[in-house]
Amino acid sequence: MKFISNLHKKIESFSSRKQNFIYVFLIVLFGIIIYSNSFNNEFVWDDEDNIYNNAYIQDWKYLPNYFTENVVAGARKVSNYYRPMVLLTYSVDYKIWKLNVFGYHLSSFLFHIISAILLYYLVLLLLNKKPVAFLTSLFFTIHPIQPEAVAYMAGRADPQATMLIMASAVLFFSLRKYKNIYLKSSFYFLSLIFFVVALFSKESMALFPGILVFIDFCFFEKKLNFKPIKRMILRVVPFLAIVVGYVMLRLTTLNFSNTLNFYNHQNIYSSNLGIRLLTLFKVLPEYFRILIWPTDLHMERSTPLVTSIFDPSFFVFIVFALVIIYIIKSTWNNTKLYFFGFGWFFIWLLPYSNIFPINAIYMDHWLYMPSIGFFLMISNLYDKFKWKKEYLTYLLISLWCSFHLEL
Repeated sequence: MKFISNLHKKIESFSSRKQNFIYVFLIVLFGIIIYSNSFNNEFVWDDEDNIYNNAYIQDWKYLPNYFTENVVAGARKVSNYYRPMVLLTYSVDYKIWKLNVFGYHLSSFLFHIISAILLYYLVLLLLNKKPVAFLTSLFFTIHPIQPEAVAYMAGRADPQATMLIMASAVLFFSLRKYKNIYLKSSFYFLSLIFFVVALFSKESMALFPGILVFIDFCFFEKKLNFKPIKRMILRVVPFLAIVVGYVMLRLTTLNFSNTLNFYNHQNIYSSNLGIRLLTLFKVLPEYFRILIWPTDLHMERSTPLVTSIFDPSFFVFIVFALVIIYIIKSTWNNTKLYFFGFGWFFIWLLPYSNIFPINAIYMDHWLYMPSIGFFLMISNLYDKFKWKKEYLTYLLISLWCSFHLEL
């Protein structure tokens, strides 16, 4: 313990740039340790249609088809997923690696690691607390919930889109540091470009303009009245315009199956919003259970439907919701961070809420982006209670847990 405490003090004694380098190096190192045993995993499940049997990624002549057809059209299948930029990265992998799985895993891993590094810099921009930024990024990197998105080749949309959104967010909030109009305009334009590419990587990135306003409110705007609200909204108008155009296309020209309902045949779940909401209320506490104690992880999950408010799971949800409200209310005067953490989690989880029926009730990889809010809150707890001397101890414990649970 003495050695670990001294090592952390040594890191703190370095210059700011060196500290950043060390923290980034540690994130990369632990990421390599965690995922190095996954690089030779073979094609499974959706990898077949997304990569192995997908003729479109094997020839550049199909490049225009990436932007006009669904993601598995090259395998002569129909899907309602529209992710041309994911197809593009698969195609680049194919040009380099053909069907060697190592290359596809390597790309997905790099997207995950770059996402974690950009997350570190985003949290640093928002909080200016390096230990909190480091722990948030570290937990994001090594948590056992992430392999479904990272080690599964067909799950690439999550790390790829997250990487691009993190880049967009870092550029967007870096604007405040500069006064040069040309530089600010360049950063803003690049932020827009990264957002568009992210949106073409995964549909849920359409929530990003709302996230930008939410971050603005939680960390930068001190008062909530007409002028700040107007200012926040005006900053994201171009982002909103892109989303409106995208949604219109997805509901018309790019509606390959049924964008607002993944079920071909109606059933009690797909046709009843009340049942979907009650089942969601059952699932939400389970998501937090998985994040806190990540056991019994699965590629596909199922759960009995909840059809009555008298189901025990509904009362569990009420207690769960009251605890969250209490945490937010009790910390509101000192910090909005916990409001932000829970808000981030629930906003990014919204597309998977089944308000509009989708292809499953709940899945582990849906936590890839929402989990960041949870990791931020946990990391801030370490800082709040002054456990700084134990940072690397908790890091090693988390790493051990990840190894243990992935065996």
